[in-house]
Amino acid sequence: MISDIVRFFLDPFHLFLFFIVAGFISILMRKDRCKQCFFSVAFVWLLLITTPFLPFLILNPLESKYNPILEPDPMLMETDVHILVLAAGYSWNERLPSNSQLDKKTLGRLIEGIRLYKKLPNSTLITSGPYNNPKISQAEVAKQAAIDLGVPEQMILVQDLPMTTAEEVHYYLSNHYEGQEVIVVTSAFHMHRAVQLFKRAGIEVHPSPTNFRYKDMEGLRITIMPSTNHIETLRKGLFEYAALLRDNLSSKITCNELPDRS
Repeated sequence: MISDIVRFFLDPFHLFLFFIVAGFISILMRKDRCKQCFFSVAFVWLLLITTPFLPFLILNPLESKYNPILEPDPMLMETDVHILVLAAGYSWNERLPSNSQLDKKTLGRLIEGIRLYKKLPNSTLITSGPYNNPKISQAEVAKQAAIDLGVPEQMILVQDLPMTTAEEVHYYLSNHYEGQEVIVVTSAFHMHRAVQLFKRAGIEVHPSPTNFRYKDMEGLRITIMPSTNHIETLRKGLFEYAALLRDNLSSKITCNELPDRS
């Protein structure tokens, strides 16, 4: 409940609506100076959140912290490796192939995990994600997609109970970790928080981020036209910084008790 309230007030578009509503209230109250102030601030804020510069300043520092693993370190080639693909969402529909049931973020993460799996001879792929549908979990859908894309079923583990990143870390430590090297695959903007959670749990992981929102910096400099895509980018950045702050204020990883689905 509290996190939903925080997310509501951090949403940049909600702040724009607040200024607009305040402007109309000022009209009803015949406060001309306040009306002009609120509408002016709303216009400036709308320009800031729909053009690339502010979203870039917020999100790019997160995306720039880690680079993907293009070629694995020789040490990883000679040891057991777990490739943990963090969850991002799915929509179950039995008439669609498994890869089409995964949302774009999850599919991008899974493809990165499979790319690394094929480069590492002693690796195991781990898919993650809870039950949003009573018939099948996101982890199972991702596993089936990986099988369809050429990964042997016996080389895939699943963790289908965790609901959050912190729970994914906790579940992995409790059920799969036995001292292996661990590669974490998640979206670039989310990688810093995932790495920090693993560090706090006592594991140094190898990050391999994917789903970069900023790939073409030259294109960014010339794209000044307003777009709602920039609002979504800014929203992701603000939510991620809020989650980082929440995690940093906590003294240790805290996870809700996972439901029993046995």
